Amino acid sequence: MYDYSDVMVDEPLRPSPVCQILYTDEFKELISIAKGLMQKDEHSERALALTERVIKKVAAHYTIWSYRFNIVQDLEGFDLQKELDWCAQIALNNPKNYQIWHYRSLIIELILKRKGTIPLENEYSILKQMLDQDSKNYHVWSYRRWLVEKFDLFRTDSELSYTEEMLAADVRNNSAWNHRFYVLLGNKKGLPDNLLNKELEFVQDKIRLAPTNPSSWNYIKGIYFKLGMDISNLEPLATTYTDLKAIYSLFAFELLAEISVKQHKSEKAVELYTLLQDMDGIRKRYWQWKIDQLA
Repeated sequence: MYDYSDVMVDEPLRPSPVCQILYTDEFKELISIAKGLMQKDEHSERALALTERVIKKVAAHYTIWSYRFNIVQDLEGFDLQKELDWCAQIALNNPKNYQIWHYRSLIIELILKRKGTIPLENEYSILKQMLDQDSKNYHVWSYRRWLVEKFDLFRTDSELSYTEEMLAADVRNNSAWNHRFYVLLGNKKGLPDNLLNKELEFVQDKIRLAPTNPSSWNYIKGIYFKLGMDISNLEPLATTYTDLKAIYSLFAFELLAEISVKQHKSEKAVELYTLLQDMDGIRKRYWQWKIDQLA
């Protein structure tokens, strides 16, 4: 244990707030010490230890994360790889925390700046553990997206196969669809015909599996819009799922309406949007707005 008696900061007396937060005495003491250390701008082993204690109490304390990063930058001989291991454990214990992932990216940037290397298998390991807990964890997917950009992992087998694995487990995982789209098209380059055709077959298989899933419909439309392709080519696919006496999809009707608008078939589009008003009452006013746009 370190001695912090020289940096304790006494909190000034304030009027009692309407809704007072009942901090524990231990937490109040930790924050008092942290304030004292930060006022001195002290970057030491005891300051580092203090940040760990605060983070274990409140992992969302962004100021403490920032202070910790300033400390590890200045500590001579500090093992940044071990810091990543420590950070991973904090992440596993705080799955909904986003500060951790920003901090982790800063540590990786620092390692690279110092000519170190990043074993990506370690990153994949912690990401898998996190997404096994919650397959739609927004903060974890955002970090994975950062990794793709940082290490130029666009269209790599590792990223594409992982999203396939996630979608096989849950075809409605919009986070996995979104990540796959970024992996394929996030670097703003076109797709070779062989890869494009393979991807269109992939998403159509997923639509057949779950025709009422908006994610796969949005994904295929996204590819067409991103690459400047004519969505009229999707008419046969959409028509397959418009039989009201069988399996049908609202998203197929919507796509047909969009195709009709593109083809300047306003009457057909109005007919489809009117049908959607009856089928999708929750968004009735939205479909009416779409009709009004055609007037």
